Amino acid sequence: MLRIHFSADDLLRIRVATTPDPLWEVVLSLHQWQHRRPDPDLVGWQRDARRVVRSSGQSAAVTRLLTLVPPQGYTPDFLTPTGFSTLEQGLDAVLRTPGRRVRGELAVLAEGVRLPLWVRELAEGGSRHLAVVVAALRRYYDLVVGPHLARVGSPVAAEPRARTVPVGEAHDVLADLAPGLQWREPVLQAPYPRDQDLYLRGRGLLLVPSHFCRRTPVTLADPELDPVLVFPTLAVDREPSPDLVALLGRTRAGVMQALTTPRSTSEIGRVLNLSTSSASEHATTLRNAGLISTTRRGNSVLHVLTSRGHALLGAG
Repeated sequence: MLRIHFSADDLLRIRVATTPDPLWEVVLSLHQWQHRRPDPDLVGWQRDARRVVRSSGQSAAVTRLLTLVPPQGYTPDFLTPTGFSTLEQGLDAVLRTPGRRVRGELAVLAEGVRLPLWVRELAEGGSRHLAVVVAALRRYYDLVVGPHLARVGSPVAAEPRARTVPVGEAHDVLADLAPGLQWREPVLQAPYPRDQDLYLRGRGLLLVPSHFCRRTPVTLADPELDPVLVFPTLAVDREPSPDLVALLGRTRAGVMQALTTPRSTSEIGRVLNLSTSSASEHATTLRNAGLISTTRRGNSVLHVLTSRGHALLGAG
């Protein structure tokens, strides 16, 4: 079980990234690459990714990455620096990782898996090997992660962006963040492979959506690093049609498209990068027009398309 402990100051310092983090997507997709039974909607990705890597002659590069990212257990934190939503910024941060930190984290990795000679050389300060790892990360992303994210409509931002959760909305965001998470003030609990307590101590928390994060959220192993929680994203299947945008406006058309899957107000806000209050206003307008209906679900509400809403979306 993962337990994240909030103070009053931490609740004022919650930020939500507007798009996935490229390096977190790389690391989490490498987990999915190795699963014998990946999530059902990633079976095709796994098959195609392996084929693309083989045909491109990059199998050796990916093998290096798989050495550092085993299918379960510890993965070095330096592979996922916090707060960089562009690939190049993240790779530059990896390349600048202090040697002492690299050695320490690789020592932890060595406790669970047997490491080849090149990893031991990397731990001893081989900047050349770190550059090779960065090059492998870039090639892997360009081959099988970036194109897949583009196809499923989960783009990575061109510039780092994170929305600060407005005062008064933090409880709603934490209570409805992802399936399996439980917000019992002042602790956010989540299923986790190991027992871990993360005390934020006034540092706040960065919430990062992820397409390749499945079943449980993920955080860094080192509690002294900037706190981050990566959670399964709720992606919209496709963009609303131009006709629907012309009729309703882009944001309300986006809400309609998002509601092809019933969602709560905070889920709509997270999918479309809206504040909870803004998502609520758009939902109210659509409900008054008879296009959606709203029912209560515990401490939140659930919005669904009405038959009229489905007909309009289908016509669009």
